[in-house]
Amino acid sequence: MQGMTAQGGRSGESPISLSMLGWALHEEDNVAEHSERAKKSLVSLAFDFELIVIDDGSTNRTAAIFEEHQCTRPWLRFYRNAKKRGPGAGGQRARADHSP
Repeated sequence: MQGMTAQGGRSGESPISLSMLGWALHEEDNVAEHSERAKKSLVSLAFDFELIVIDDGSTNRTAAIFEEHQCTRPWLRFYRNAKKRGPGAGGQRARADHSP
């Protein structure tokens, strides 16, 4: 997998150097702020990074907003559970989706 640079471009052959994992449930009012705060933190720690967010069955616009944000934030990885499964299942999904 190729990494994403803080500027949003591909980093060549280097892997992601830092991944942040988070969960969302009915967070439509917080998506933009969370994404930007996470980016600021990740940029301060690594050049190549990704933010992985698992939506755990939100029934509001949380998923739609994250999907829109993926278009302009190539470092954002978004996954959605059809129903609430809890953080343990979200962590397992993130590991499975990011296995080499």
